[in-house]
Amino acid sequence: MISAYSLTNQVVPIDGLLDFNTNRVLTGCTVRHAEGTPSFTLTKPGYYYVTFNGTITNTAAGIVTVELLNGGVAVPGAEASITNAAVTDERSFSFATIIKHSKIMLKEHIDMAHRGESAENYLEVILRLSKELPVVRSIDLVHDTGYSKPSISVAMKNLREKELITMNADGHITLTESGREIAQNVWEKHRVIRTMLTALGVSEEAASEDACKIEHVLSDETFEALKNHLNKWLETDNENN
Repeated sequence: MISAYSLTNQVVPIDGLLDFNTNRVLTGCTVRHAEGTPSFTLTKPGYYYVTFNGTITNTAAGIVTVELLNGGVAVPGAEASITNAAVTDERSFSFATIIKHSKIMLKEHIDMAHRGESAENYLEVILRLSKELPVVRSIDLVHDTGYSKPSISVAMKNLREKELITMNADGHITLTESGREIAQNVWEKHRVIRTMLTALGVSEEAASEDACKIEHVLSDETFEALKNHLNKWLETDNENN
């Protein structure tokens, strides 16, 4: 069990993360938290009871939401929203829920592979949206992926730290040279795999969904072989027609 809190006021940007500066109660080793950080680590599978209590003074009238994230994805039921009527409105809000933690990443390389897959997905989406929209913003990613604003915020922060994207003062997202290279590589794999699957009789929807999964685990050597085979097959098909 762990109880963590912060007595100091925090100015949190939109879609930012809350830091918990002090661990007051800490028993056992199934939950870990480094003071001054927003992250908690669960080391064993099981059911966990999570509660949050806070007070907020908003800088503008509107809806404020606090969510619990797992790997950058919002946990269903672990959120609280309030509506501030005015900039001076001070409100308390909370949530309490039970979450199930059933899978532990025992090896670091498994976790890193998942993180790499997520990064590639975001870069691919940014590349596609950049071809469809004048500018790409975090809200565009929210609408396209269906993920929450806090989830997208965490993902974009990670991509900025890896120098795969840049974001200007207006929130416009741009791929860096290395980010664009990764995105184009993933998109090409997606296109080739989807084309091969549809040629085999797989529906467009299923082919696109499966291509999203396969594109991240396919080695460059295997992909080049598949692409060459597809090109030869298309050439033969065109000659026969």
